Amino acid sequence: MSDDMINIIGIGFLSLLFWYIQIYRPKLKLKMQGELQLKSALITDIRTRYRAIHTVFYKSF
Repeated sequence: MSDDMINIIGIGFLSLLFWYIQIYRPKLKLKMQGELQLKSALITDIRTRYRAIHTVFYKSF
């Protein structure tokens, strides 16, 4: 095999890997094709810390 053929095969493999990771696999994780995934912006532990700090320092001003 020549170097050009190896490069073409490598680029093809990388493009298939990118397609699988970025497009195909996330679609499998969805229950329905048109469904969007909703994720909470903050984890509940971080949210409670934020609220506690906010109430303590907000009262001081």
